[in-house]
Amino acid sequence: MQFSRRWWEESPLLERGGASYTDRPTRRVIYPSYGIGKSSGTIIVSYTTSQDALRLGSLAGGKGTHAEERLKDVILKDLADMHHGIVSVETLRSLLVDYDVWSWYNHENSAGAFAEFAPAQFRDLYPKVTTPPGGILHFGGEATSVHHAWVLGALNSAYRCVKEILLSDIRRKELIAKLEELWGLDSELTTELVTNQVIVGQNPSEFKFVFKPTGSLDGVKVQPRIPKRLAMLLLIGHHSDPDSG
Repeated sequence: MQFSRRWWEESPLLERGGASYTDRPTRRVIYPSYGIGKSSGTIIVSYTTSQDALRLGSLAGGKGTHAEERLKDVILKDLADMHHGIVSVETLRSLLVDYDVWSWYNHENSAGAFAEFAPAQFRDLYPKVTTPPGGILHFGGEATSVHHAWVLGALNSAYRCVKEILLSDIRRKELIAKLEELWGLDSELTTELVTNQVIVGQNPSEFKFVFKPTGSLDGVKVQPRIPKRLAMLLLIGHHSDPDSG
């Protein structure tokens, strides 16, 4: 929603970026971190996912429709209730310049916004989609990253795929150092882990998966249990500690 005055930046709110959360239909309000101090501004008044998005999206009937007017009323009331005593529904209505509703569920070319694993699917699916079958089929996209929905996830998956391709061909392994020099290190998957996944993909019958918590927000990462013979070849090639095999 676009407002003629950036009321969320005024005292006592002083919101300059960041988000607010609620158990109301709006769920999340995202305050812009750009254009701070200007007169008017646009705010993401409702950022929802899963069934929450499906419910609100069912009211996205187009401007002027009864359904979308109801949706606008719900959002404005939620905003006023979330900022109780600071801004009223009447004030928000008077400041409202324009609004736009976007529902990925209703988009004909996507029928949804992004991948979101259900309980236990991260543990079961993430190791599989990051393991290139035969070392030649590589899966990319935000759905194959721990950062679902974000551009970061898509970029991380592209980085991983490039590294998998280089690791799969012994003639190209020297290019990995150049990749890391140009683009830095991937915070999601280490070179050692990507190497293990490539070997698993090339020799699926020789491995068992062992899942270990990482202790970070990344959730759970998988590390294959590698036969000693293959592990030594891998570890020597990457100057790793042989005891870690």
